[in-house]
Amino acid sequence: MIRTTFQSMTTGAQMRLMARSAAMEASSARLSSGKQYARPSDNTTAFASATMLRGELSAAESYKSAGEDAQSKLNASDSQLQAVSDRLMRVKELTIQAANATSTPAIRTSIREEVLQIRDELVGIANAKYQGQPLFAGFSSGNAVTPVAGGWSFTGAPTDRIIRSISASDTVQLNVVASEVFTNGTTDTFTMLDKLATDLASGNNAGITGAITTLDQTSDVVSSAQARIGAATGLVERALARNSSQQITLHSDLANVEDIDLTEAVTDLNRQQAAYQAALGATSKSIQQSLVDWLR
Repeated sequence: MIRTTFQSMTTGAQMRLMARSAAMEASSARLSSGKQYARPSDNTTAFASATMLRGELSAAESYKSAGEDAQSKLNASDSQLQAVSDRLMRVKELTIQAANATSTPAIRTSIREEVLQIRDELVGIANAKYQGQPLFAGFSSGNAVTPVAGGWSFTGAPTDRIIRSISASDTVQLNVVASEVFTNGTTDTFTMLDKLATDLASGNNAGITGAITTLDQTSDVVSSAQARIGAATGLVERALARNSSQQITLHSDLANVEDIDLTEAVTDLNRQQAAYQAALGATSKSIQQSLVDWLR
């Protein structure tokens, strides 16, 4: 009977020590990992919340990438449109100079050469690309503007709307097409510049003077396109700002669900270590006393 009691006490003591040791190891593991749980089964509620938060963070990161790419493309378009505006302003300055009564054939010849250079430059701008794709050709992969016999051809229609989702509730149009930038309802910019060059060569003062009004109308069209790109850029910037705030909140919520409180974790480990040492001491004394009784 004494031997059976001793064996039972020994087994019980071992089980209590193992339980204390397991608790101490779990506390130490939490402190080492910085996480409140090592396996989903340790805290199913926290694991479910963390999974949901990670999904929201993944979506937010995807929207951030889409927004940043949209912002870059819009900035590229805005830069090209500003160059168009600057070049048209220069053409207007030259045209006013050519329309002046003191303008000589030699001056007009020089102005004509620069006008044609600017026309070619504007063709290059119209065919500018972003990451290998045309900025102003809509869905087409070809050039937005090409010369044809007696005129100019435009690729891409105003209905070619390149749309990007930049948040769960926001979409933005990333493009304008060349026909929206380089036509003013009556003529296109390149045909207008060709005619201006012809009038400069022939000394057609009426044509040169008339080009000033057409240039103003053309500049207004470009400004309208710039305004559309600017509005889209503003929408993207606001979406990115909200996304940044959302990610900060989500990271904070995830940390609250997953991460340990360091002070609490250290206190818990110290408590578990003390409990283990106490149990170890108590068990040692109990076994020693029981062993003496058994030997009797």
